[in-house]
Amino acid sequence: MAFMDRVWSKTMEVVRSEVQQSYLQELAAGTLPIEKFRYQIKQNYKYLLEYSKVFALAIAKSPDFRTMVRFHNILDEAMEHEVPFYHKYYQEKLNIEPHELDSVIMDSMNRAYTSHERACAWEGGLAELVISVLPCAVCYREQVKLLDPLCKLPKGHPYREWIDMYLGEVYIKAVEETIELANELAENKTELELKKLEEIYLASCMYELLSWDMYYNMKFWPLPQLFKGLS
Repeated sequence: MAFMDRVWSKTMEVVRSEVQQSYLQELAAGTLPIEKFRYQIKQNYKYLLEYSKVFALAIAKSPDFRTMVRFHNILDEAMEHEVPFYHKYYQEKLNIEPHELDSVIMDSMNRAYTSHERACAWEGGLAELVISVLPCAVCYREQVKLLDPLCKLPKGHPYREWIDMYLGEVYIKAVEETIELANELAENKTELELKKLEEIYLASCMYELLSWDMYYNMKFWPLPQLFKGLS
């Protein structure tokens, strides 16, 4: 059984829970307050930079050129597609300048999630590395599939464009490549090793789920005033 088949039903349980979150329900309906969307965009941008670093490390850990190219292609989607989209699109739509994105301080959930991914990347092999970031790719792909028919917003609306980006061919191709790599890297693992990989995967899934409540309530840190003047 391929690794993704092993975790698929649990993944969809997470995705269905995500889509029921107030943030995504209101986003699809167009009623999400714009300040909540701005908060999520800024935090997710910072996440994308850390996500990209994990794949950069994967290139350094790759045993051969073919594997390096595969990781490069996934990294290319983030660095040449998603990050530029955040720079250009949200500068136009939300008046968020690139330097404003770069100066954002990560909130507590975002920092915990990316620390989990980086720890798996540094301490584990390529299987642990890929599987720690796989839920981000898969959950976004599956949740926008469920949100798409619910969203009646016109093209050009920032919430509609956000959904459309994750339905795009470039993103879908990168997700499929990441799944393929994860399945290959998990081949021939013992049951004990597979259980450990599944634990890593599900921990990332839980961070994905928890993030939407964090975004909706714009939870930063318990004493946010301490960070004043640092961003």
